[in-house]
Amino acid sequence: MKEKKEVLLTLRVDKALRDTFKSVVKANDDDVAKVLRRFMRQYIKENSQKGIGGLQ
Repeated sequence: MKEKKEVLLTLRVDKALRDTFKSVVKANDDDVAKVLRRFMRQYIKENSQKGIGGLQ
């Protein structure tokens, strides 16, 4: 059986922050999940030491 490559990430954020984020993402004709994945990749790139993370 194949291993899943995707997992679900659940986090708590202030409702106003979430709502504003969703509005801004929509106004930019983007997708919330795509924006968050992009942010995560960029954060890893800027903040990891070489050889750590596997998404370099």
